[in-house]
Amino acid sequence: MANVHEPVPAGSFAAAAAQANALLFTATQDKLHQPYRGALMPPSAELIAMFRAKGYAAAVSGAGPCVLVLHYGNAREAIDQIASEQLASGHWRVLHLPINTAGVEIERR
Repeated sequence: MANVHEPVPAGSFAAAAAQANALLFTATQDKLHQPYRGALMPPSAELIAMFRAKGYAAAVSGAGPCVLVLHYGNAREAIDQIASEQLASGHWRVLHLPINTAGVEIERR
């Protein structure tokens, strides 16, 4: 199977999360934008490289310099440990946010 590196629709992430972290890792391999942006945000690029070296799906979030780490399952402690040195600097803050896998729910009253 050939690797195609294109922007991925956001809906693909929720579907991939239900499958496995390996799919998330592949989905966040951005060879179009990340290499160029890394030089503009060295601390972000370093943190992304650290997470990806441990198998986590990490990428620049939005315009940056925020780093997004997507994972399925409980990885809070591992994520905090990987980023412990950067967190100690006070430059970074971790927000552990769940993914809503149910989608939009409409309630009639």
